[in-house]
Amino acid sequence: MIEQILISISILAAIALLASVLASDILAPVLALLHEWFNKRFGFPRNVKTGSEGLINQLAVVNSEFEEDEFGILSGKVFLKGELWQAKVKTNEHISLKSGDKVKVTGVKGLMLEIDHIESPVAP
Repeated sequence: MIEQILISISILAAIALLASVLASDILAPVLALLHEWFNKRFGFPRNVKTGSEGLINQLAVVNSEFEEDEFGILSGKVFLKGELWQAKVKTNEHISLKSGDKVKVTGVKGLMLEIDHIESPVAP
């Protein structure tokens, strides 16, 4: 009687071990694929940019007319992502930036944005 119980326990243990091995070999890849699909469908992209890197190539709107400082650099304020930023024109071109003009952020140095003017399309 004890031998039959030991045999039954060993058979059940073998079945449980076989089931866990099969489940891990089958279930783990399925769960991994579901996880990857869910992240692509509902998750954030893997290359999220924050901080100064997230500001580069963004469009900003000029808030106040840009003026030249004593070094000949145009500087003023722009509105970007709900915030007012100090900005300067990266190139030494003599351009006129007025309130409402759109500019592109090309760099960030400390709390100063470097911008380039976006040419507005010429009407036919």
